[in-house]
Amino acid sequence: GARRVQWHRFYAQQPWPAPQAMAAAVEAAVRAALGAHGTRPVFVWCFIEVDRMIHQQGYSDEVIEVVAAMGQLAGRLAEQGMVVVAHSHHGLVRTRHNEGIEACLNGLSARFGVELGGAGRTRWVYAPASSLDRVRDCLERELGSCVRVCPANEVFGSFGLARARVGELVLIAQGEQFVTFDGHAFDHGSDLEDEVHVPLAVWDGSGHYHARPWSTESVR
Repeated sequence: GARRVQWHRFYAQQPWPAPQAMAAAVEAAVRAALGAHGTRPVFVWCFIEVDRMIHQQGYSDEVIEVVAAMGQLAGRLAEQGMVVVAHSHHGLVRTRHNEGIEACLNGLSARFGVELGGAGRTRWVYAPASSLDRVRDCLERELGSCVRVCPANEVFGSFGLARARVGELVLIAQGEQFVTFDGHAFDHGSDLEDEVHVPLAVWDGSGHYHARPWSTESVR
């Protein structure tokens, strides 16, 4: 019974809109959705896209201003008797492109016929069964402590749709050094604490909020 409402593509492309303009647009969208249902109880789920902005510039003053403006909006709505919950489905951590890691991964294709999948701070490796052990030895030797090399069953389990789609090995960034694209300086997809323990806040009727970390395994 849900009704989808198309509104603004806030961060589809640069230049980014001003934080206060974004907050005003979100408020207008939320209030329009609430007003369309009169006095009936209604649940509104609003996706606010700052992911691309953080990917490129990190947790800048502008990003903090966007989040603060959303917090102020949540407080105003809570004071009017609404229940407001805010959450993120993952965090982002600083990631620096490492040309040595890139060269290693590119070289696997020529040497062993390997293909790669995945994105962000995780890759999975499709390797011919005949060369799997040699591929793993090469990865562990050349990537060192920057990247954890582990069996796919350790990450995805032995069965299920996700496991069926990935290769036999999974590469997970262990720190800042990995491979990036599109000028990303922050990324997600590994299992560092700042990626899997993400914000969850609930505003009460006084406009104050209670925040706590929320652990999620959905980042992969």
